[in-house]
Amino acid sequence: MLGLGETVEEVKECMHDLRNAGVDILTLGQYLQPTPLHLSVVEFWTPEMFQQLASYGEEVVGFRFVAAGPLVRSSYKAGEFFIENMIKRDRTSYQKFLESHRGSGEPEPQSKVQELLEAGQLDYPDMF
Repeated sequence: MLGLGETVEEVKECMHDLRNAGVDILTLGQYLQPTPLHLSVVEFWTPEMFQQLASYGEEVVGFRFVAAGPLVRSSYKAGEFFIENMIKRDRTSYQKFLESHRGSGEPEPQSKVQELLEAGQLDYPDMF
């Protein structure tokens, strides 16, 4: 939860620490004071700031998925988003792999995939 006085640099440092500890999914949301008895909000982060942190987390730090936004919470569909994002990335990687092997004279990779599909040995057969 952001908005309690932390700086962007502190958040980025924490992101690196989390990734170095093996964390794959990160959620960043805005702290909202639930009652006057709770801590006050020091700063409201903009949606653009959250988007910048999400991009930084995935592209620089190496998280597999970052859900970031003012209303994001730790249970904010993190599992569903992670799986969807993972499959999209895997599809993209596979397409790039196929394109890099076209015309190389090597056997078509698709035949191996088809072989594994027919044998029921792929975890995500619908991604191909």
